[in-house]
Amino acid sequence: YEPVEVSCDGLDNDCDGEVDDDCAFCGKTVTRNLTFVGDVLNCPGNGLIIAADNITIDCASKSLTATFTGDTGISLTGRSGVTVKNCNIRGFYYGIALYSSSNNTLAGNNISANENGIFLSSSNYNTLSGNLAEGNTYDGIEISNSFSNVVSNNQAFNQGRRGIYVSSGSHDNIIRSNTLAGNQNQGLYLHYSDNNTAYGNNISDNLAGIYVEFASNNSISNNSIVNSQYLGVRMYSSPSTTLSYNLIADSS
Repeated sequence: YEPVEVSCDGLDNDCDGEVDDDCAFCGKTVTRNLTFVGDVLNCPGNGLIIAADNITIDCASKSLTATFTGDTGISLTGRSGVTVKNCNIRGFYYGIALYSSSNNTLAGNNISANENGIFLSSSNYNTLSGNLAEGNTYDGIEISNSFSNVVSNNQAFNQGRRGIYVSSGSHDNIIRSNTLAGNQNQGLYLHYSDNNTAYGNNISDNLAGIYVEFASNNSISNNSIVNSQYLGVRMYSSPSTTLSYNLIADSS
């Protein structure tokens, strides 16, 4: 029989010298697998800080919320092999943020009503799949100065700016089979980012469908881009970018 932390009660139930080490709480530094047993609400600062590689954070569809939008729901810095899944994150500046972190997986998370949804900075070879970003003030998913990430089968609805924003020298990312709708600026925006691929995305009812600016050798194919209020696709100063087999309809 191995004792476990049965509740977040301020006691060392498993007698390992650490209090509530299996429990989730605001500001927790996480160094091993963690599964939520209840909501973590009204964090005054950061939610969870991931401080180990090759672990899984499973929020089990529970909520992680903040009272102040200056911090991050779940943050990874210099981490690899981490999975974050099934989290409902609201009220932070960044819902989930990765800094210099590679080979991680974000799956099945609901990142809504934050300032920004998911943010990758100098982070490579990550997989973002099956996440919902809805009603964030700025961007649903932002990839900055990062390469070789796969962003697939996500939904980004009703952001204050862009559904997915790829910027600042990001390259060789794959953006596929996402649904981007009702965003106040672009559904997808590639900016100063080369050699990215966007295909099979459903992009509708945004101010504009896809913008590609100052970005070369990108491939935009087999996307459905409909009901844009302004332009379906805009390409500016983006040499050797290809546009093929897209459905572009009912745009101004």
